[in-house]
Amino acid sequence: MAIFKRGSVHFRVKLTDIIRFEADESYTHIYTLKDKFTYSYHLGHFESLVATSRLFVRVHDSHLINYDKVESYEKGGYAMLEGGHKVPISDAGYSRLVARIEKDEEEE
Repeated sequence: MAIFKRGSVHFRVKLTDIIRFEADESYTHIYTLKDKFTYSYHLGHFESLVATSRLFVRVHDSHLINYDKVESYEKGGYAMLEGGHKVPISDAGYSRLVARIEKDEEEE
C-alpha cells in the first residue's frame, strides 16, 4: 500500500493499482486507472521504493511500468498498458521485460 497526497488529501493506493511511473525532469508522475499524482522526486526514488515488489520493470529511462498491466509490447517500440497507456521501450528495457516474462514462465 502506498500513500499519495494531493493538497491536504491523502490517498491510499495499492501497488497493484499503479499502472506506471513516468519521469518528467525532476518530477515523477504516477498513474493509476483513476488518478495521476505528481511528486518532485526523481524516478529512481520510486524505483527503489517498489524494488522488492517484483511488480515493476524499468523499460525506458523515463518509464517504470507495472508488469501485470502490460497488454502488448514490441522490441524497439512501445508497450501498451491497461487504460490505454502507451509507453516507449528501449532495447535494454525490452531485455528486462522479456527476462521477467521468462522468469515468471519458469516459476509457473
